[in-house]
Amino acid sequence: MSFYIDIRTVLLVLALGHFFSGILIIAYIARNKIDKSINTFLISKSFELTAWILIILRDHIPDFLSVFAANCFLVVGTTLQCLAFLLQQGCCSKRVVRNYILLDLSFVAAFYFVTAWNHLESARVMVISIYIVIIWVYPVYQLLKDPSSSVLRRVTAILYGAAAATFIGRALAVLLTDEKMTLTSSTFYNALAFLSMYIVMLIGSIGFILLAKEKSDIELVKAATLDGMTGIYNRTTLLGRAREIVSLMKRKERPLTFLLLDIDHFKKVNDTYGHHAGDLVLVRFAAEIKGQLREYDLFGRFGGEEFVVLLPETGEAEGREVAERLRQRICETPVPVNNQEISYTVSIGVLTLIPDDNTTVEFLLNLSDKALYRAKESGRNRVEFI
Repeated sequence: MSFYIDIRTVLLVLALGHFFSGILIIAYIARNKIDKSINTFLISKSFELTAWILIILRDHIPDFLSVFAANCFLVVGTTLQCLAFLLQQGCCSKRVVRNYILLDLSFVAAFYFVTAWNHLESARVMVISIYIVIIWVYPVYQLLKDPSSSVLRRVTAILYGAAAATFIGRALAVLLTDEKMTLTSSTFYNALAFLSMYIVMLIGSIGFILLAKEKSDIELVKAATLDGMTGIYNRTTLLGRAREIVSLMKRKERPLTFLLLDIDHFKKVNDTYGHHAGDLVLVRFAAEIKGQLREYDLFGRFGGEEFVVLLPETGEAEGREVAERLRQRICETPVPVNNQEISYTVSIGVLTLIPDDNTTVEFLLNLSDKALYRAKESGRNRVEFI
């Protein structure tokens, strides 16, 4: 089966597509923060555009440029595009970059060998098809492996995977059939490969921008709901979620336990070890407390060194046990800072009740603060109850 393709039109469309993709990205970043992933993506567009221009000019320039250099530019551009996606998703380590560099160098060597010792264009088609598939494998895996991946990430990965499958078919067609596979041949797999290149070009521009927007939206939500230092709920979100839990426990007529925690002598920690050490203490404190709580317990930073824990479906006996466990955990877990350990303690005020119509979060804060004051007055590193 053969398919007629006006190859020069296809090549021109691909070249213009990469050019305008770069323009769109530049327009997108005009009012957005420029990061490494965007810069890498723009560079990838430059390499791919150069590759297609060299291929378009194949009848007017030496074969070294239109064949060897063009394919090298294409592979490097594809690699940079994949690295841009990996940087965007936060999974582009130095090891990954090093492996891709080695992969590209091996392609240059393999393609030079095939070009120098085998004048069949189908052999070159097979080599570049195999390498492009290998380059795409890791980004597709990263986009799909997380069970909580967004629909956008999954669709992007599936489209990349489908495009890679067409290049696998193209390489197999060279190996297993007698069809002559050249850049301009009108075979089924060649037609499919060029369609895949066009789809990947669209994914590379539209998909990248959409994923960048999705990432930005997630960061905005985190900034609005989480404390920037400790990564737990900030005051506004904490109070809002607490009101929801109080309302729910009131409807169910079930108990809750409210804990107000304050790190003892925190100012002394800052004065003695410096504010950087104080920040590390806050971060480690939040991590230790969060690790002791259930998934549905509420935990947030109320302000400064004060924190709130709300335990739904928790009576007085269990609430006492949790509060004492938290106090002891902090007491036994010093924070390593600059080759030394900072030991610190926490005081906790605790209140357990079954909410009624008069129960508000402000009411819980007021009573638990009185218990916390007693803990401080009684020598700190204590749990006091209302």
